[in-house]
This record gives sequence, structure tokens and C-alpha cells, in this order.
Amino acid sequence: MALFSLTLSAFVTSTIAWFAVSDILQVRNISIGYNSEDFQIGLMKNGTVDYSAAVNVDEQVKLTPVSSMYQSKWYSVSDLADLTKVDATFPQFMTSYPSYTDGKADIHETGYATEGYYQMELYFSSNKDTYVFLDATTSLAANAAQNAAIAAQTGDAVSDLNKVSDCLRVSFYGDEGYTIYEPNVASGSATPLAGRLDVLHSDGYYDYDDNNREILYGDYNYDSCTLAYDAANPASPVATTTATNGFDAITKPGVQPLDIAESTNLAITKEPTYSLSDLTLTAAIQHPLLFIPANGVRRMVLSLYVEGWDRDCVNSVKDASFLASVVFSGRYEPAGSYQSTYSSAQ
Repeated sequence: MALFSLTLSAFVTSTIAWFAVSDILQVRNISIGYNSEDFQIGLMKNGTVDYSAAVNVDEQVKLTPVSSMYQSKWYSVSDLADLTKVDATFPQFMTSYPSYTDGKADIHETGYATEGYYQMELYFSSNKDTYVFLDATTSLAANAAQNAAIAAQTGDAVSDLNKVSDCLRVSFYGDEGYTIYEPNVASGSATPLAGRLDVLHSDGYYDYDDNNREILYGDYNYDSCTLAYDAANPASPVATTTATNGFDAITKPGVQPLDIAESTNLAITKEPTYSLSDLTLTAAIQHPLLFIPANGVRRMVLSLYVEGWDRDCVNSVKDASFLASVVFSGRYEPAGSYQSTYSSAQ
């Protein structure tokens, strides 16, 4: 049964390649409600939880590409044993890469983003023990009509603009752990959170260091790995463009190309996402997002963001519009019925 719904509409993004800063995403008219007297859902706002039947949010935020890389720096499954700690935690996201480097921090861990994503602190209550799941009606989709209007003004291809929903993510954090929902996939893509990028000059070439060796950005075992490089080729092809989408560059003539396959002990982190079918009541292995004890209250932090390492997070989705509808379903079950099954995959 569907218990709660959260609808986000009229989103207009201006995302650009992962390493660049985008313009303003307007988040308006967010409506939260529930359809059973047995349940309540509240939104934390200005230090107070609003449990009114319909909570409306009207504000603007900046949506810029961020990343869930280095998730282990703020989240551990062992934290779930301390509900006080869970209730004080907000998911953290890493910022994009700047157009300059300043040592290891810039090409690997960057820093925590303080903006660029949208986050809501929700509170669920129930008069019965209840596990909360996503409902099958949840969707994140391109706003095709709006994108057609945008394309008429910008000259962009509508098909490119409509790819915006493929790099969006919705994450959920609560007493059952941390879950990232990846829309529009049959199964989680396991996106690598590391790779080569054209960041420094946007010149069509993968970035390289002072030793003329290509740089490996992102979340991997950079302190103890051994990177492998092929010999530099002075006659390598010359870039035909002065800018790329960050991912699709080539090796600059005279630079040693990185050979990821031959590198050792990289341990590149893969993004741990779930498809919608993984997170519903009918999933083969059920992965609840939250447990509400009878007559109790549980907190959930919902985050909406663009995953910068998603290979669809490129210039072609610039100025695109999308629609999101997040719907929760629940099942009456006693505590311990699911044993935080999805958390073991984190």
C-alpha cells in the first residue's frame, strides 16, 4: 500500500560537465502528503517538524554536479547501532574538480560540498511497526515538453536534453542505512568513481602532471597503488576540439597515457546504487529504507543530486528540465524482519 508521497516538479537544471560549476536549479512547489490516518510525515524546517497534511516548500537552490565518492569518510554500517548518531548525521557529497590542481586533495578527495544538492530532513511516524520502501510509481524523468521549448531557444537536441534524468540520483539515509536510488536502469550501474578527465584546460586532452603522465582522478587506493603508463607517442592524434565533456578526451602528443588495466592495487570504488525494482516491496531481496517502530518516530534524510561521475553528466544535458516523483510504500512487519539487508552491500 502506498503510504507517503513526495512530488517534485518544474525543475530546470543547468548542469554541465562534472568539473564545472553550473547555474541555478529552481526547486519549487514540493508537496508532501500521506493518505492514511495511521501515519504521519513531517518536514524539519527552521528547527521545527511540520506534520501538517500537506507541506509545501518554495525555495531556490543551486544544483551542481557533486559525487558520493569517499562515502566511507562519513558513513559506516556500524554507525547504525547508535540511533543518536544516526539522527545527527547528514549525507555528505564531494565537490567537483576545479580547473587547477593543488596537490593530491584536488585530484582525489576534493572537499565536502556545501551546496549543489537538495536535501530534506523528513520524520515518519506510525501506530504499527512499519518498514518503508519505495513505491513502484516513483519516477525521475525528463520534462519532454519543457525540453522541447528549451531546444527551440538554444538549438540543443531534444534527445540530448532528455538524457538529464540518467545522471540524477535520490539517496535515503536513516536507521536502516544509506541507499542510493539510480533511476531509469534495470540494475545499479556500478559507475566507477574515478577515471581520466579533461579538467585543467578543457583542451580536448586528458590532464597530465609535471612528469607528462596522465592523471587519475577520483576515489581509488591512491596511497598504495602502482599506476602503469604506456610510452609517450609524439605523433599521437591532435585534438580537433578545444573543449570536451570532460570524459571523452584523447592523450596529448608526448604525454604518457595511463593504462588502468595494467595498474595494480587501484581498488577503484564503484557507486553502490539500486534500481527502482530493487527497492520496492516486490523485490526479490527486499531492501527497506526505514523502520518505524509502533507509536514511534524515525528520521530520514532525502537527498537529490547529480552524480558527477555518471558518464551521462555531460554538456549535452545543459539547461535540461526534469520531473521527479518519489513515493513511499510500507509494510507492517516487526523489527528485525529484514536485518538491514541492503546495508551489507555498502
